[in-house]
Amino acid sequence: MFIIYNIQQVTNFSDVVRNAPITQHTFLVGNSEYKTAEYAILTESDLTFNSAPINKLGYVCEPRGINYPIYFMIQDELKEIYLGKTGMYEVQTEEFYNINETEPETFECIPEITIIHVPKDIVFKLDYVYNT
Repeated sequence: MFIIYNIQQVTNFSDVVRNAPITQHTFLVGNSEYKTAEYAILTESDLTFNSAPINKLGYVCEPRGINYPIYFMIQDELKEIYLGKTGMYEVQTEEFYNINETEPETFECIPEITIIHVPKDIVFKLDYVYNT
């Protein structure tokens, strides 16, 4: 069985981001102060054109964007993701092996991201993969 993947990219300059609905998030900056910023709401139907969940994602932003978390909707729960000092984040399918059983099992963890919130005033690139 073959699985066909689509690979796409959007940036803060993309029409889908500029025309997206806006929400606000308040988040902690540097463990010392709270900040509120506008975020574009990108849905799976906006990004994949066939409402397929995103199962691999890479995000990179300009240095000042490191303080701005990104948000993912996974299984109807909005997750806040803080970036590392590089300003990059990646999530993808992972395989786990249970070696504690007499018959070792393999478990595959496939993220299914349905909504992404990205900061409106930060320069970024968002690469993502979904099944067709």
